[in-house]
Amino acid sequence: MPTGRASTPLGAADAGTTARPEALDETVRAFGERRSARTGARVEITRACLGSLGRPDPAEALALFDEVRLS
Repeated sequence: MPTGRASTPLGAADAGTTARPEALDETVRAFGERRSARTGARVEITRACLGSLGRPDPAEALALFDEVRLS
């Protein structure tokens, strides 16, 4: 079932509506694993981008990122 964006996988709510009741636990587990993998990839991309900002200390750049994100 498409979600409106061709490259976007099904969301958790969609998984719940498309899975057979007996396969729901497996579907939710698989969804969580895929989401974790995508999150890890995004973390690596973010780290690479922050590193390209030219800050001498990566911890300083991450602290700045957290400060901006929380504001």
